[in-house]
Amino acid sequence: MTRTRSLFSPIAALLMLGTLLLAACSSPPIPKLPVETPPPPSLEQFQIQFEGGFSLDYQIKRTISQSNQRSCFAFITGTLNNQSQQTLSQQSVLDFIVMNQAKQLFRDITNPVSHIAPGGRAAFVMVVSPVHRDGCPTYDKINVSLRKVFLD
Repeated sequence: MTRTRSLFSPIAALLMLGTLLLAACSSPPIPKLPVETPPPPSLEQFQIQFEGGFSLDYQIKRTISQSNQRSCFAFITGTLNNQSQQTLSQQSVLDFIVMNQAKQLFRDITNPVSHIAPGGRAAFVMVVSPVHRDGCPTYDKINVSLRKVFLD
């Protein structure tokens, strides 16, 4: 006795597969979350006059971390100018104290990269802030002092 195969099962399977495919294709696309772009790095410029014919031109550049788009750090760079009649040694010290809401955020010392002859100028070794985890705090006040060492 020969058995005839029923076409019902394969047709039902094809219809079920077609229904699943159509349902998957017609579902709405998954919305993409908006990506917040951090503000561009800010650059603030300052100038300080010290006693004895010395001045400091410096700038602060703040940068948002690329790793989490939230943490912030800053670089302080600039030049120390000598308008005095003495040569300033590279052993001289620039002391930066950065404040926020009457609290010290950080403190760093740095030195000129070379001796500074009368009428000359030199960059100082870059000051790098610690990483601020939750964005860039304001630097309400920056106290900078110069401890001078002269060459004979």
